[in-house]
Amino acid sequence: MGQKCMTPTCPLCPNLDGTAHILGECSHPQMAAHRISRHNGAVRILHKALLKSCLAGYVTIMDATSKQDLPEDCEDTRIPEWVLPNTPTELRKKLRPDMMVIKNLTPAELTHFRTLTDQERAAAQRRLEVHILEIGYTSLTWLDDLFAEKAQQHAGLVKELTQAGWRVVYPKEHIVALGTAGHIRRETETLLKMWLPGDSATVSSTLRKLSVHSATKCNDHIITRRILENGNKDGQPRSTQRGVKR
Repeated sequence: MGQKCMTPTCPLCPNLDGTAHILGECSHPQMAAHRISRHNGAVRILHKALLKSCLAGYVTIMDATSKQDLPEDCEDTRIPEWVLPNTPTELRKKLRPDMMVIKNLTPAELTHFRTLTDQERAAAQRRLEVHILEIGYTSLTWLDDLFAEKAQQHAGLVKELTQAGWRVVYPKEHIVALGTAGHIRRETETLLKMWLPGDSATVSSTLRKLSVHSATKCNDHIITRRILENGNKDGQPRSTQRGVKR
């Protein structure tokens, strides 16, 4: 379906072309939409595993869907004001972790927690932990860049949470790096085993789902790219367009 390469640049955007570009960098709106869909799907897969883990049952924020489509156990897609009451609204809205779990704070306890002030709130926060979890896609040769990017991305969030009296947990192990063509790193298995001790079935199932999801999206990326570079601006097969015969 492709055309012979005549230049080193992408036919859809002005950047250098290549496999990594197609699967993770192209700025064409349709390709960017594919990346967002791939990322959000992986977050939701990990969230389902989280529901069976040692972090289950606690207040959770997940930025991988619209607010109306959030799972019942998720509080919001954005960090609520009660988490960072002294942070300016515009800054708080820009702090968007993929998932954030407030360990030891259940939804049933949230109403009471929100009424606490000053020393009572500080005392309650001392028994809580804020776990930040981030998911990213990359090629195997760019892993260090991904880890550095994700750490820097949430440096401001960690600072704001710490200043607000929260105990933050955001180690490198909480940055889940997934391969753009289906590769799953050993560290992801280690993280899931830590979340799900003794539940090897859920660990294996989650790893398999992540790999299949990534490979499927890889295929979607390539097909969409080929369609777009052949002149279909909508990114849809020509046979599906009205009035066009196969």
